[in-house]
Amino acid sequence: MSVALNGDALTIGGRIRWVRQNAKINIKNFAQELGISANYLSILEHGRRPPSDQLLRKIAEVGGASYQWLKDGEDAAKEDDAGNTLPQAQPDQTPDIRLFLRVLQCYQPKIFPETVSYILNVETDTFIKFMDREVELDLEQEGIQMLAKRLDPDKVVREMGAVGRLLTEVNTVNSTEVVKKAIKDYLAQFEDGAYTWEVSEGADEDGEYRLPDCTVEINTLTYMGRRKEAQDETTVFRFQYVKEKKGTAANRLFGWSSKGDFSRYMEVVNQRLPRLKPGRKSKSSESDKREVFVFSNKVLYERFAECLVSIQRDRESRSAGLAAAGLPSLLLLNVTQESSSIVRGMQPLPPFAITTARKYLSDFDGDKLANNLLPPQLGEYPELHAHEYFLSFVHGIVEKDRDVPVLYPLYIVDKDQPNVTVELTQESRHKIVSNLQAPVEQRFLGFSVPAVTYVFRDKALYQIFVDCAKTLREETGPAEGASTRHQHIFLLLDEDCQAVADNTTFQL
Repeated sequence: MSVALNGDALTIGGRIRWVRQNAKINIKNFAQELGISANYLSILEHGRRPPSDQLLRKIAEVGGASYQWLKDGEDAAKEDDAGNTLPQAQPDQTPDIRLFLRVLQCYQPKIFPETVSYILNVETDTFIKFMDREVELDLEQEGIQMLAKRLDPDKVVREMGAVGRLLTEVNTVNSTEVVKKAIKDYLAQFEDGAYTWEVSEGADEDGEYRLPDCTVEINTLTYMGRRKEAQDETTVFRFQYVKEKKGTAANRLFGWSSKGDFSRYMEVVNQRLPRLKPGRKSKSSESDKREVFVFSNKVLYERFAECLVSIQRDRESRSAGLAAAGLPSLLLLNVTQESSSIVRGMQPLPPFAITTARKYLSDFDGDKLANNLLPPQLGEYPELHAHEYFLSFVHGIVEKDRDVPVLYPLYIVDKDQPNVTVELTQESRHKIVSNLQAPVEQRFLGFSVPAVTYVFRDKALYQIFVDCAKTLREETGPAEGASTRHQHIFLLLDEDCQAVADNTTFQL
């Protein structure tokens, strides 16, 4: 008899638990089959975290249940003895008798073929032809059930899980091959195809890292490019493909769940950065070296980006030499077993942009501002092919008579790729104006905010935001009662990001 459903089946976690219990698999073995930890499976069953769509399909496959029923409780087909609705079995879950007999043969080879054919009441020659798919037979169910008693179900499930993991590893290798194709396409466009490329894989630098919400595996691919017209001019790209191996980096609404989560991500990112050697840099035959993190998971892509900004912020506070060292750029891919394509690319935060903006705001405030210790956050203007980092500075001196801390929010807005043309669409204008219009008090509760600052190194992008601010000011009328309105500062930095080339201030 199957396990009866109860009120837990109203939740997705309850349905996952029902599927596991109905399959008569303990939580440890079921988790092994899924390629996740037993602790993470327990979290899913108790509804503390939603499963990804891919994992939900795997649960349906392993548990012999309907994916649609697991997802939303619908698509039911029958009822149990108590009248409770049961999930519909998937079409591909019909037992394969030949496969069962092959598994039995692996564990009980001595009873093949004579004993098995006798139990199934079939001539031995006919049984051999059946196993070779030369004939079809309608075998007696009683004989099959008798043979099934010769197998240890837990042992079979456990060892088949190991086979499944092997197949997963093979598929992972295949997906890495697909990623290589996307990287080659990316390199083919570098400087309009001016280079020829050779690859050498740095397997000794690869590793597996446990993060708060998943375990990732990082594969390194190093490409050397030689300029076609001048073979002595070389460029080296090192791509580090960050892919989930266990668990899943679930979507998040805003920020980090804890400082501990952010610290662990920072540890991993720092471990994967090139080691900085003290002293002067010696010239190498390799004229240009570039680091790129590659992702197929958007959340991991965003979190690594935010860690890199925090690292750049720290480097700039320590020395100009560290600030100028440069950090990796990022690529986000859409990867399937058959193909992959670049969804987004993100440049590293330009060196000295944070320092230059902080110096400007310190002069504006009349006192030196300090870095806010909160982790950076990443926002996006996808219609403009631009992204934004949210940083903030706090007043350098804590005054005894000041109850509310002074905060200077800072958005460093940059394009995904330097050669992408920025075009202002109506949707883009609406997005920018909405952000400028949002009440500052609601966004930064508990702080006094004298000004919100936007920093650019692209002149066209800077002008777009200034024009949107002008439009908003015209729509809201003259700045009467200006003392109650917040200032919005727009800074355009020079090419080296070490000085302010232009600035505009609005009270909105």
